[in-house]
Amino acid sequence: MKTTDVKDFDFDTFAKLAKDDPEEFNRRRRELIDANISAAPDHIQKKLRHLQFRADAARESSPNAVAATQKLSTLMWDSVAGPSGLLESLNAFLDGDPGKMTPRPRFEEKAKVIEFPVARQSD
Repeated sequence: MKTTDVKDFDFDTFAKLAKDDPEEFNRRRRELIDANISAAPDHIQKKLRHLQFRADAARESSPNAVAATQKLSTLMWDSVAGPSGLLESLNAFLDGDPGKMTPRPRFEEKAKVIEFPVARQSD
């Protein structure tokens, strides 16, 4: 059975799959997520894919489910209460100053990139 619509989602089935067949669980989970992102309006699909990528990265870099949940919670709270988050934007809107509604930075510099010399080929 192909499950691509959130209306077809059955928690008990997915819970059993997660326990008994993790590979099938992950395949179906990915299929359901991809189908729902693809069903979203075109203008927000890229943002949804980026958000899903960040969620997947948080999950994959966590040693266990509890740590993954904590990372995901932190990501969500940062987008609400962090710099350029929802709360800041709402306050700027309520203050009548849309100029204070700064867009979130697209990329943050995490590390300095250094160049390595090109290896010379010996004859």
